Amino acid sequence: MVENSSIIFEHLKSNSQQIITPDCGYLTEDDAENIKQCAYWMEGVIMLAIGVIGIFGNIVSILIFHREKKIKQFSCLLIFLAIFDNLFLIFTLLDYSLSRVFMWPFSTGSFLWKYIVPKGLYPMNNISLTSSSYLTVMIAFERYRSVCFPSHFRQSNVGISKSRVLGYTAPAILLSVLINLPKFLETEFYMEERVIDIHNNTITEIQVKLSDLRNNPLYINYYNFWVRFLGTGVIPMGLLCYFTIRIIMGIRESRERIRRMRPPRDSQAAAKRKQRFKSEMNLAVVLITIALLHVITNIPRVLLNFIEFLMLEQVVRCNQAMLFPVWFDCLTSGNHLLLVINSSINIFVFLQVSSGFRDIFFHELNKIKRLVVCFLCMSPPEPSSDNTTLEGEELTPAADGGLSNLINTGSNVAETAF
Repeated sequence: MVENSSIIFEHLKSNSQQIITPDCGYLTEDDAENIKQCAYWMEGVIMLAIGVIGIFGNIVSILIFHREKKIKQFSCLLIFLAIFDNLFLIFTLLDYSLSRVFMWPFSTGSFLWKYIVPKGLYPMNNISLTSSSYLTVMIAFERYRSVCFPSHFRQSNVGISKSRVLGYTAPAILLSVLINLPKFLETEFYMEERVIDIHNNTITEIQVKLSDLRNNPLYINYYNFWVRFLGTGVIPMGLLCYFTIRIIMGIRESRERIRRMRPPRDSQAAAKRKQRFKSEMNLAVVLITIALLHVITNIPRVLLNFIEFLMLEQVVRCNQAMLFPVWFDCLTSGNHLLLVINSSINIFVFLQVSSGFRDIFFHELNKIKRLVVCFLCMSPPEPSSDNTTLEGEELTPAADGGLSNLINTGSNVAETAF
């Protein structure tokens, strides 16, 4: 329901006078201006800047993970997550920042908008957001199995298998599509005649309106609140919290178990065990950070849906005429911004947590810098002596057991691009 609040914003843009509706909200001209400013800065300027950075960051993450000679299961899942994060960013920037705030490349209500947004960007935006949320849950489930059931996980995950990766990703994507299918039916086209001159000549135009399904009180009550509130908010966030807590507990138990074990006489075996534990810790920290950021940035969305539930009777009665207070609309704009931040921030998590990812990132960045400098100087580039690579060659050692440790380790529990 919160995602439809942009309709109110469009209504306010075309009305600069005092807005009064009986029992359906009250907004003054100053209130309308404040809502416009919230949307302009949070859904326009700031969201666009962060979203563009996020799109490039996700592309870089995909390229780094994909350069592994033997790509790992955890890396595959992160690639899928980055893809759907990018889809969400692209759809959101087109729908909110560009078309609604900056009126480019098409404005709200224009010919292109009618054909692209209601039946395209709007439902696909919801699908990509839900897919990103469910994929985060599946990645947490994968790490939960690795940490809490290591023996079974090692036996069932020898090497990399497309079927195992699809076993995590396909249910998340399919369920996201199914739960958002009604979004394609919330709008409908109709023909409208419009007078174009003083001689009463008319033309027939295609217009878009909310469908009878979207206006149905039962649909608003059961689907727009209960299904989406529970299916895309409470349940995914609850599962993430559960898996995260169990992973933290599993790491503590593993650490205590290793501490009580007698050290092996073979020094190589001891080093391998220590390296494996560091690898699991590294992956767990990555997952826990992503999960916590996801929960924090999605809390306003769940809160707004709950507030709408408390006002459900008024929302159903007023429908499109419902005007929410200024703080609600500004919080909605802030919620959209937080969702964009959540989809844009993962590369900074990888750079902060994984020294291996960080080494490769800056290595490639230095290569680009050298190429640019050589191009500007019109001289051939000097051969690089840096041997950092993901193509099976020797990697620059990471001080905290990063990428090089994990690729060279024999661990089946924690082999990833970290």
